[in-house]
Amino acid sequence: MAPKNLLSKVLARSPAELAREAAKRLRTATRFERYARGRAGPPYAVSFWVTRRCNLNCAMCWVAQSRRLEGEQYLRAGEELTLAELQAVVDDLRRWRPRLGVTGGEPFLRPDLLDFLAYAKARGFRLGVNTNGSFLGRDAAALVEIGVDSLMVSVDGPPALHDGQRRSPGSFRAVQEGLAALAEAKGRRGARTPYVKVTCTITAANVASLAELPPLLADLALDELTFQHLWYTDRATADAQRALFRELFGQDTTYLQGFVVDDLPPLDVGLLRVQARALASTAAPVPVNFYPPLEEEAMVRFYADPRSPLRRPCFSRWLRVDLLPDGTVTPCLGLEAGNVRDRSLSVLWNGEVLRRFRAELASRKAFPGCSRCCGLFSD
Repeated sequence: MAPKNLLSKVLARSPAELAREAAKRLRTATRFERYARGRAGPPYAVSFWVTRRCNLNCAMCWVAQSRRLEGEQYLRAGEELTLAELQAVVDDLRRWRPRLGVTGGEPFLRPDLLDFLAYAKARGFRLGVNTNGSFLGRDAAALVEIGVDSLMVSVDGPPALHDGQRRSPGSFRAVQEGLAALAEAKGRRGARTPYVKVTCTITAANVASLAELPPLLADLALDELTFQHLWYTDRATADAQRALFRELFGQDTTYLQGFVVDDLPPLDVGLLRVQARALASTAAPVPVNFYPPLEEEAMVRFYADPRSPLRRPCFSRWLRVDLLPDGTVTPCLGLEAGNVRDRSLSVLWNGEVLRRFRAELASRKAFPGCSRCCGLFSD
């Protein structure tokens, strides 16, 4: 006869089954307790922001906007970690081997970048690099030889539009030539990596031209083309985030100021939907997607009110952390959790600041500045 209530179901199970269930529930409770206290297991990914310097001055870039707001002091805020110091961080992370992301600024402005990439790959790390593509033609063969796993290149649209947004004539041609050189280098070695993704940030300037981009990239052996929704905020939200971190952590961070868009909505959402439908209905020569993936109704809300959260809670800060050019460790939103010149990243990962940060995030589900962050969709 089938058990008729919970007690009879429990009594019908073997001691081994009950033990397995108890262990499962204990593990779940332990994970939740660690989550609530702000502790995290080994990181899944660490992003190395190896420089703030960039050869371009892109209209939509928050790094460029921060540089314009703060002047050259932004670039001199801290001396970049040396190659030896970057290598020491890699060695510190070997017991965990998280995925390593390398970004900037423009990382290829560092003359020792290839040495750093080779060092990390030789120690068994999966490695991805973000670049504006300016120097890709120069270093394509080396990237294939090193074995870099993935490469993300940013493009803003057709040539004239891209060059205008980058404030650099010929920058689109440089990307095309660099991607062609990379495809040739992969072909010579019979290599499947790096996986190549072009990312196009959607802005008011390029929203009418999105569907023109895939054919322009058709012959460059791309693995993926992603249209990235703009990460932006308004001044009230940025001020609220700044005040909250002063209250909670005694830190005054201006990080979000580079993302402020005062004239909302920042683009024609109706036109964006038309472009998205055109891309979905046409057989593109390269796989196309949008990120974050938003249905049409959510897309309207995304651009209509930056204070309206589209998703919560955030779990990504239990999975990843950023290392700034001067060695500062930050979970996000400009909060400083220490510096690897003083304490190792493996110690700071569950240090006091990051535990407090995660505990507050677990309690609140999200901070004001989280509402448009792509990290909400990356876990």
